[in-house]
Amino acid sequence: MSRLKAATDGSADKPGPGAGGWAWVTSEGTWAWGNRPRTDNIRMELTAVLKLLKSHPDRPLLIHAEAPVFNTFTDWIHRWRVNGMRRANGRKPKNIDLINQIDALLVGEDHIRWKLVRASGGDRLNESADRLAGFARSQARLGHWR
Repeated sequence: MSRLKAATDGSADKPGPGAGGWAWVTSEGTWAWGNRPRTDNIRMELTAVLKLLKSHPDRPLLIHAEAPVFNTFTDWIHRWRVNGMRRANGRKPKNIDLINQIDALLVGEDHIRWKLVRASGGDRLNESADRLAGFARSQARLGHWR
């Protein structure tokens, strides 16, 4: 089975917490989005990853993600696991509930790969996910929940 390319993104009102949206899109043209009334951008980005992984269990993925998500799952999480899911300062990372859920889906899996993309950096999939997450946030502002 070939590796499916996918991008995840989140969007939230600033300053937060505020209305927020998340989205994922794939190179096959599938997508999903959702929103929350009071949230922050990183929480929405993590939600997009969680929803993508749950929607594509056992499917080899190449996830295009921006720096906060990319760094979480390619670098920081390895140290956090050693430290009992705590940062170097002893505090739990923000959004640890979502990080733990995603980590549980990743542990022992070798079919997930990550690609670092810059926000608004020209990556077609990332820009599609960004637009869809922005749409989801606008729907949250209107009280249309999904």
